[in-house]
Amino acid sequence: MRRQVRVGGAAALLLGALAACASMPGTDDDGSTITLARLEGHDVTEGRYTSDLLEIAYDEITAQRLWDEQVTGDLPETSGAPSEPGRYGDLSDVDLDTHVLALWSSGASGSCPTWLAGITTTDFGVRVELDGAGGDGDMCTADDNPYRQVIAIPRDAAPDRAALPQPIVGVGVPGEHRVRAYGG
Repeated sequence: MRRQVRVGGAAALLLGALAACASMPGTDDDGSTITLARLEGHDVTEGRYTSDLLEIAYDEITAQRLWDEQVTGDLPETSGAPSEPGRYGDLSDVDLDTHVLALWSSGASGSCPTWLAGITTTDFGVRVELDGAGGDGDMCTADDNPYRQVIAIPRDAAPDRAALPQPIVGVGVPGEHRVRAYGG
């Protein structure tokens, strides 16, 4: 079940309560993402905890660096909906002529995990689309478990690098940028 989300962290918890079924993110050129890996925790950026951050690697060298820095060799290979930590694909599966690699950092309920399933670039910023797995009886815990997701996004759905940084629509303090180039 896919849902458009205009807010981040706290809304992801609410989304988990609403999302009763899990599905694998699509691979169409409609802004859908391809999940390559899900990891627990966040990186600390600029001395603070970072939530609801999309970092995009636009070139092959930066994509390889993102992959090497985020995806460890001990990450188990897995398949299906990206609700648990694991490797769901490989960088070699991505055509970097048609896709960009990105790192999504967010948080989700422990009993109703969510993941980034798509993005839409608008005149006002980037809108994220989350998907999720509902809990028993659709009752989700209110905890916020930080996670990272390495994804491939169709190039034509990603914001133009020259337009970065940009806000994620409806998230954070006005003027706070949450979409940026990886490593920048």
